[in-house]
Amino acid sequence: MSFDAINDPAEGILWRINGEAHRMEPLFTFGQGETVRITLANLAGQEHPFHLHGQFFEVPGRPGLYDTVLVGGSETVEIIAHLDNPGRWMAHCHILEHAELGMMSEIVVDPR
Repeated sequence: MSFDAINDPAEGILWRINGEAHRMEPLFTFGQGETVRITLANLAGQEHPFHLHGQFFEVPGRPGLYDTVLVGGSETVEIIAHLDNPGRWMAHCHILEHAELGMMSEIVVDPR
């Protein structure tokens, strides 16, 4: 999953996840009970606190469980999520201006 920004002549700055702003389709669909490893790659120079609703994840090398992790400018952070809570869950930058300008989407956890 990558984060970046573009300067759109019609809309100004747009923050994007995987090259899209305000993606209406889910980024990923996983099955309930799956454990997934996701790489968060910040292609922009500004840091972004990545927040995932409804799930907790581990950050290798750091103790504890998280629902938010700071991804520094030009940094890559890996997370490991144990997806035990079914539903459609928002994934977004926790800087609300960035989320409003496009840096949000959702992840589906299917109760298969």
